[in-house]
Amino acid sequence: MDRYQRVEKPREEAPIKENEIRITTQGRMRNYITYATALLQDKGSDEVVFKAMGRAINKTVMIAELIKVLFVASACKCYLQLGSNCLLL
Repeated sequence: MDRYQRVEKPREEAPIKENEIRITTQGRMRNYITYATALLQDKGSDEVVFKAMGRAINKTVMIAELIKVLFVASACKCYLQLGSNCLLL
């Protein structure tokens, strides 16, 4: 093991977009929902992107479905798209 050393690869860190919400396991669902509705109603955003990893994914799906239910009454076209990113270490 002495012959091996860890090499840090530079990662491109893009700034968070205005319509992007990063969900964590620690955050409250109510805060995410109010922020998403504010983006959709007050700021006039066409879409909201939720991002999460690990245990926060199920919370993200619940939040997206609740947002979808809230905006069905206002005739908003809502769809849920799940995806994943592969990180090579």
